[in-house]
Amino acid sequence: MQTTDPVLSLLNELCRVRGYRVDKGGPGERAIAERVADELRKYPWLTVSVEEVQDERGVACPGFYNVLAFDGDPSEVDLLVVGHLDTVTPSPGWTKPEYVVEDGRYYALGAIDTRGGIAAAIDAIGNVGPTKRVGYLFYGDEEVGFLGMQEFVRRHPEIAPKFGLSVCGGGAEAYLGWRGCVEMEFLFEGISGHASRPWSGANAAEALACVMEAVRLACVRNATPMGTAANVAAVHVGSLDATAMPEGFDLSRDCPLGKQQAPSVLNVANKIPNAGWALLDVRPGGEAVSAAFIERVAREALAGWNADRKHAVTLTIHVNFEMPAYLADRERIDWLFKLFNPVHEGRVSYPGRTGFVDVTLISGLHGTQFMCLAPAGHNAHAADECVEIISLIAYRDATIELLSRYKA
Repeated sequence: MQTTDPVLSLLNELCRVRGYRVDKGGPGERAIAERVADELRKYPWLTVSVEEVQDERGVACPGFYNVLAFDGDPSEVDLLVVGHLDTVTPSPGWTKPEYVVEDGRYYALGAIDTRGGIAAAIDAIGNVGPTKRVGYLFYGDEEVGFLGMQEFVRRHPEIAPKFGLSVCGGGAEAYLGWRGCVEMEFLFEGISGHASRPWSGANAAEALACVMEAVRLACVRNATPMGTAANVAAVHVGSLDATAMPEGFDLSRDCPLGKQQAPSVLNVANKIPNAGWALLDVRPGGEAVSAAFIERVAREALAGWNADRKHAVTLTIHVNFEMPAYLADRERIDWLFKLFNPVHEGRVSYPGRTGFVDVTLISGLHGTQFMCLAPAGHNAHAADECVEIISLIAYRDATIELLSRYKA
């Protein structure tokens, strides 16, 4: 590929290193983490480390890595530049070959989400030279579970920046606020019986439908100006065949219902379903809608459904994670927002249209003022993903101006 600007050449090199999940058939993040670390090590004023991500028990999460770099004492960082290393799994439907420039756009998986921003930040470091009180975090697993960011705040509570720039965000739209994210699993245990005699059992499917609708309506009623969205992401219901279950099987502990596929022990013919599982994804726009609020609504709805019935359905709830909403202080963040005006041209993404951004975990601990912004581009997470080259260069130049404020 012919390039005339170093930032585009670097982006091309980074995009050629795949970094999607091992459990999706990918190579994981080790190669891209080491590649980014090698680029950062070219700057002798930075101390660079690569950390394998662990869970809350200290068990390694294979394929996930964080890259950290600091120009001095990490506890004195004033500005933290962040971006996630991973990309989504390659999707079908590409009409453009990867790693080409056409009509002012560079096409590749990860070009806009977020290799473009990472390349711009790394190139800016070399243009500015030594700085003071700046740190860089290029982290793993932004898409599922937020493992990389959770590991960072758990392992490095001493790093408390005043300001943060995330290179992940709406293409050329500044994110200055976003909704929270709650993921919960609901396991309904009913009583089987013959379909011709509804009173002989307790229908887990009907109870599930009643509870999910009650939760959805409660979220709508408690929506804020930022908006609250409730999404029933997956449902499995049916009758668990006792003859197919292993000895010692306990429904609430061992139920094979799960995110990936319906279990083979489900039997639907002529049966009142005695098991149901639902995955709920809620994006709260404020504090009113929380995991505790959702659980209370769910249990009240189930109690109403069970009332006056001969047999009852029971409910087990598990909160996979609960992340808070975020709103930047517009006065405090204004200087950073204005600095990147050549990229976003005043465009701000309304929080009600955005997903959760995991840098909130840093803000929640330290009050860090974050702006999330990516260069202009198209088709993030989809075929023909690309970045606008003019916007990429403008983003790099704005980052140079940003880092120059911290010049040593």
